[in-house]
Amino acid sequence: MQEQNQEAVLPADWIERYFWVPRPRNPKTGEILPAGPIQLTDHQKHLINEALSRNPDGTFKYALVVYSAPKKSGKSAVAAAVATYVAHHSPYGFIACVANDGKQANDRIYAPIKQNYRLHRQQQGPFKDINPYEYEVTLPNFCKIEAVPVDAAGEAGGEPTLSVFSELWGFDTPKKRQLWTELTVPPTLYGYAMQWVESYAGYTGVSILLESLYNTGKKEGTPHPDFSYLDTEEGPVVYTHAPSRMFMYWDTEPRMPWQLGTNYYEEQKNTLEPEEFERIHRNRWVSAKGAFIEAQWWDNCESPSLPVLKQGDKTPVVVAIDMSVSNDLAAMVAVTRDPINPDTCVAVRAVKIFNPKKLGGNIDQEQTVGNTIREWASRWNVICWVYDPYQMAKLVQDYRKDGFGWFDPFTQNTARGIADKQLYDMVMHRQLTWNRTTTIGDVGGPGREEDTLYQHIRQAGAVISGRQRRLEKLSPEAKIDAAVALSMAAYKCMELELDNREFEKEDLLQMLAKGEIELETFSQIVRQKFPELGEKYINGSR
Repeated sequence: MQEQNQEAVLPADWIERYFWVPRPRNPKTGEILPAGPIQLTDHQKHLINEALSRNPDGTFKYALVVYSAPKKSGKSAVAAAVATYVAHHSPYGFIACVANDGKQANDRIYAPIKQNYRLHRQQQGPFKDINPYEYEVTLPNFCKIEAVPVDAAGEAGGEPTLSVFSELWGFDTPKKRQLWTELTVPPTLYGYAMQWVESYAGYTGVSILLESLYNTGKKEGTPHPDFSYLDTEEGPVVYTHAPSRMFMYWDTEPRMPWQLGTNYYEEQKNTLEPEEFERIHRNRWVSAKGAFIEAQWWDNCESPSLPVLKQGDKTPVVVAIDMSVSNDLAAMVAVTRDPINPDTCVAVRAVKIFNPKKLGGNIDQEQTVGNTIREWASRWNVICWVYDPYQMAKLVQDYRKDGFGWFDPFTQNTARGIADKQLYDMVMHRQLTWNRTTTIGDVGGPGREEDTLYQHIRQAGAVISGRQRRLEKLSPEAKIDAAVALSMAAYKCMELELDNREFEKEDLLQMLAKGEIELETFSQIVRQKFPELGEKYINGSR
């Protein structure tokens, strides 16, 4: 075997010499050739050589490679070839081949590797003496390649030289994400180990792990200047992110010869749902089936002109509270009428999310929600606190006695269905605004998604019944508490006849006398800011 002569060979050249496949295809014509060495296109070779490039001291330039392209772009074959290359250049190393489950890891990544060595044995190739087993193979340099099942506990403490993940969009459970964590580059191999991800796009709000990598590369990374010839109408397709040492290739165009010049895609458009066609054949993110809203709708609601709600501002504020004690999250969302379009739009002004995992396992209502009620009441003109009465009876009773204003219970049956449908309509028609910079607290946005309103909206599904559209979780692990709080707050804010003026007593009395404001709305405002008017005007002595 030519191990000692391989160091000077570029990775793609090595792969084209030593990685054998049953049906190689001509990279120019797509013609199927007899079994033998794989043949790569020019752009594949360029990508592989850069992704596996090394620094002058011999360390890998990148620690994480994301290789994503439309279906049947050769992603799995490239990943298997890369795994084989790294194994032959890593004495005593360990190569982990991982996918959605153990079987797929064997089929998608390890199976082509096993097939490679069997072809060498059948055709008396350079690696004819290597005998692969069903789920693993050990090379003469004592590097082991193994198909790894989804078992984080079994991989704890491992030190993989290379971890290859197939179809990461399907890593949508804690067990699978934990495996990703266990197979990150160990500190003992820093610079000499890496992760390789091959996948097409997933579902926004569900394929959380892959979506996070995509956002890091696409929205925080820098386009790689050497790959500008691959740019599409949507922009660059190759990015690097220096802080994470990431190299990301995310293509939306079919480029392989067998993908071009046929009626294949027209036929696929007629057999697949439009969202699935876009996801697998154009490698674009789509909303999960049954998603509450389209992800792009929420992004379109971000308003660069939405100002911060400053302390002491007299703008009427509605706060909704979705409460939990353990296991699930609690959330508070503050809204006002939008300062530019108060008649039709609601603005998200503050978000606070409480995660029991970060609070010792349980949510202490007084120390979390209670303290936030006190803080927001002292900062803004909160005229109504909307809450789910199921778990807040005692807290609400105490805060009513302490004079914190009007606490309005919000039933979680019919009223929620109506409120959720209204939220859907408002987002679709851009009648709700938010701003990741000026909305205070846990609003989130691309690049910062965990425990944020942005995450909860994108993880929300819908149950549709008649004219109602009720929020539900897209998956058992999804979090939607802040979305529920927003739904309640937006509904109450639109229900109340509020505007954004800084009310004075005289204004309110004049409006009440002229019939410009309903007594109920008048009472909601004065209970918070002008309690001395309450006895005379609210209790019937007016």
